[in-house]
Amino acid sequence: MRNALLTLALFAGASANAGCGLISADFEGTVRIIGEVVGDDGQRTFESLEVVDPNENEDYRNNKDKIEKGEIVSIDVKIVRISQRNNAKVVVGQVDIRKEGAAEWVQGVAEWEGVPVEADNVFRLTLSPERQAELNKIVFEEEGAIQMNIVGVADQEPVDFEFEMTLNMRFTAGI
Repeated sequence: MRNALLTLALFAGASANAGCGLISADFEGTVRIIGEVVGDDGQRTFESLEVVDPNENEDYRNNKDKIEKGEIVSIDVKIVRISQRNNAKVVVGQVDIRKEGAAEWVQGVAEWEGVPVEADNVFRLTLSPERQAELNKIVFEEEGAIQMNIVGVADQEPVDFEFEMTLNMRFTAGI
């Protein structure tokens, strides 16, 4: 998100300096989330709760009022490190999301099936069309931190690896 919002801030500053009026422009950006999937010994299930607060990013905080519309267009995951204790070869799972403090989760926003647990493996999650509008509302329209719960099942236990999740976004901003 930092790259996209920095671009937005620079473009907005250039437009203001040029004396242009208010216009809309489309931008693309990414948010990267680092996490670890760990399952208890004796269980093949795993869970990783990650919290992202867009307001911690100064560019976002200073320019969020300019975002007119936004959407998550895809989510990519890269397995960056596999623990020596990991025995899992294949995992399936999903991403659930909610605003921090909300009672209910929007479940199954994104899913994956039969993904090999291999270092540097990059895979694209399947976004649920039914849930995508809810995801975009939570990310772009509501204030505050966002909780993402990554849950799943491995073929063998224990499961233990680190991942990098990239949210690929497109948004329209008034500048």
